[in-house]
Amino acid sequence: MNRILFIDDDIKRLASHLEMLQMAGYEVIVASDVQTALSKVEDYGPNLSAIVLDMIMPFGKGAFDEEATEHGHRTGIALLKEITSRAPRIPLIMCTVVHDPQAKEEAMRLGAVRYITKPVLPSDLIKQIEEVSLKKD
Repeated sequence: MNRILFIDDDIKRLASHLEMLQMAGYEVIVASDVQTALSKVEDYGPNLSAIVLDMIMPFGKGAFDEEATEHGHRTGIALLKEITSRAPRIPLIMCTVVHDPQAKEEAMRLGAVRYITKPVLPSDLIKQIEEVSLKKD
């Protein structure tokens, strides 16, 4: 089964995407904060087909230094760096409300394979995941 790690603190949006991803045949592992996300990467890393990461996450609560979490979207960038250092082969899609070309450039430079902006239809997200995911059988 294809397993996705979906990291987003917006529980309502997460729930709607979760249902559609499951209907499309994905097992979805969920994380809504930095610590849980890093734990899930450690637990499931080799068995993940892709990771979907929100850029604006709650502050790191000690997971990163203050500079890394000074601005709201910096937590997502810091998390992106940490995930790509721990699991560099897993495709990571940044899914965010941040419509900033510099943020997109930075995310792509740091290892994101796609940068999509919210709102995104679940069907479009599934298409993006299918295009980049590592197929697991």
